[in-house]
Formats: sequence, structure tokens, C-alpha cells
Amino acid sequence: MFHRQGILLDEQLAALSPERRGVVDLYFVGVAGDGKQDTFYSEMVSIKDLLDERFDTAGRSIALVNNPRR
Repeated sequence: MFHRQGILLDEQLAALSPERRGVVDLYFVGVAGDGKQDTFYSEMVSIKDLLDERFDTAGRSIALVNNPRR
């Protein structure tokens, strides 16, 4: 998995929605760095969902998760 990190990040960046003309787009990068507990993943997803709803970041979010189950 360590050696695939660059590829995974490139895939996530390529999947971002394009910038919209005439709109100031907000992007979200969330990090759940501790893979020992699902708590950090759950909190990051909650924040991502909130920003997607309130600040229109859907399609412009990347979740970096250090958890083998995610």
C-alpha cells in the first residue's frame, strides 16, 4: 500500500470536479491519519459531508485515510 499512495492520490485528484467559470470554488482535503481507530475516519467524513452541504464542496473533496478497512 505504501508504494501505491502516489497512484491513489493521482486518481483522487483526477476525479475532482472541474473549476466552474464565474464561481469561487472551495475544495476540501480531509486527513484521517491514525488507522488504529475508525473514530478519525468517522469525524473526517462528518466534516466532509457538512462542507459538501454548506459550502458546495461535493465533487471537490479528497479524503486521505490511513485505515486498511477504508
